[in-house]
Amino acid sequence: MPKVNERIDLKYPIGTIWCFASDSDLWAPLVPGYIRHHKRNHHATELECKINLGILKKNVETLHKNERR
Repeated sequence: MPKVNERIDLKYPIGTIWCFASDSDLWAPLVPGYIRHHKRNHHATELECKINLGILKKNVETLHKNERR
């Protein structure tokens, strides 16, 4: 199964960033190809998106886990 890690640097207080990142209702609709999401619990969200693979279009379901480090 593919695993993706991304990193960006933001000039905002960590509390502000974590408040946004920990609430999937805020960021999930911003994901390209977003169809819907469902919160399993406070730390996990199922996300469904439509992606284009050349001439193919595919619905992809992912599980996002919020793990504060």
